Amino acid sequence: MIPRKPAVVSSHQSLPVCRISEAL
Repeated sequence: MIPRKPAVVSSHQSLPVCRISEAL
C-alpha cells in the first residue's frame, strides 16, 4: 500500500507500519 504521508515512509522503515497497513 502507498503511504499517504511522506513521514510514514521514514517511520515505515523503523516501525512495523507495513504490517499494520496490511492488517487494515
